[in-house]
Amino acid sequence: MDLGNNSGDPSVAEPIGEADSMPILHTELHRPGIGPGLERRTSLLERLDRNCHRPLTLISAPAGYGKTTLASTWLQTSDRASAWVSLDERDDDLLTLTAYLVTAVRGALFPP
Repeated sequence: MDLGNNSGDPSVAEPIGEADSMPILHTELHRPGIGPGLERRTSLLERLDRNCHRPLTLISAPAGYGKTTLASTWLQTSDRASAWVSLDERDDDLLTLTAYLVTAVRGALFPP
């Protein structure tokens, strides 16, 4: 999906609603790649597969335990539609979170 923008910067999408004053950064909507030689966490991947029928899966662990890598690996090997949003401290309000979620889900449902 081409979200375009007036600035000419392809990494920035147009705001999706009237209340949005902050553009959506495309880089926040891309799942991190998985490098070669990564140890697969087979039991955790199987557990995610067994529970994929649930409406929500929460992966919780301390920083550095591989949550992002696990989720990205699972989605890379899955044929399921998925949406990815990377958030940081600048995305700490409901309007920004909602804008990113809507844009990510829209991209998953209506791929380019």
